[in-house]
This record gives sequence, structure tokens and C-alpha cells, in this order.
Amino acid sequence: MFNIGRIIATASRPETIEWVKKFGATDVLNHREPLGPQLEALGVQLSHAFICHDTAINVEQLVPHMRPFGHIGSIVGGGAQVPINGDPAFFRSLSFSWELMGSKTIFGYRIETQGKILEKLGKLVEEGTLPTIATKREVFSLATLREGLELQESGKVYGKLVFSVPEKWE
Repeated sequence: MFNIGRIIATASRPETIEWVKKFGATDVLNHREPLGPQLEALGVQLSHAFICHDTAINVEQLVPHMRPFGHIGSIVGGGAQVPINGDPAFFRSLSFSWELMGSKTIFGYRIETQGKILEKLGKLVEEGTLPTIATKREVFSLATLREGLELQESGKVYGKLVFSVPEKWE
């Protein structure tokens, strides 16, 4: 695993707290409670923040706790409601960026690099250098698809659900 310093993650259930710690979290905040007081209790200012759920709400909570020239990134669309343009973000000279894995393909931008990136990630996972985030693996069938959808709808999914397709489809 890479040593990149203090990593603060959010989780609320014992299994998700354990999961984020497995991936290097040194501190875990409860995302069901306001983040501000929890960050204040840790006595930290953040240099980087990565949002995986509800961009608008999380940006609003994170901005006051960012270091000057910090960076916030998100993989969750939030449209024009993202409150990053206010004075607190401006005075800190914060930057914000979106990440969507499919952008290169959607816009035909350097498509050849997408396969190389995925190939490299696959090798790192196979070697054990980069741990997988798959939390459930199933052979694809209507029953396992239904199970996966029910789990997704429960709101208790973390990581990725992975379905493999058998070599011989029946």
C-alpha cells in the first residue's frame, strides 16, 4: 500500500468502517452526522477531498475545513447546485474537478489511453499491489441480477458488485 499520510474516510456501519480502514483510512467520520464538528474534533484542515456521494451537501460541509489551495474532486454529478463559487472557497483559492471514467469514450478524447489505464489497473489488482474494491462476486443469472438489484436498492452496498459471464451461455 502507498504511504500518503493521514486519510479520513466516512462510514457508519461496523462493516463499512472496517472496509475503509482496510483501504488505509486512519480516521473514520460518521457520514450520517454533520462532518464539520467531526473534522474540528480531529483538529485538521484538509488538503484534498474526494467525494463519492452527494456532491452538493459534501462540498458545503468540506469547504470551511479545506486548506488554502486545496482541491476537491467528485465522481458524483451535482449540476449547478454545487456551492463552490462562494467566498469561503474563493478566499481559500480552492479548486474543484469532476471525474467520470467514461469521459474519454463519450467525447472521443485520447481513447487509446483508456484501455492502457484499465490494463494497468487490472495488472496492479492481479499482482495484489492495488486491492480490489469488489465486495460481492457472482456468476450472472437472472437470480443473481435480481439479488444484486435488491442489495443496491437497500442502500447498504459498498464497494462494487461484480458479475461474471460464463464462457458458455445457456
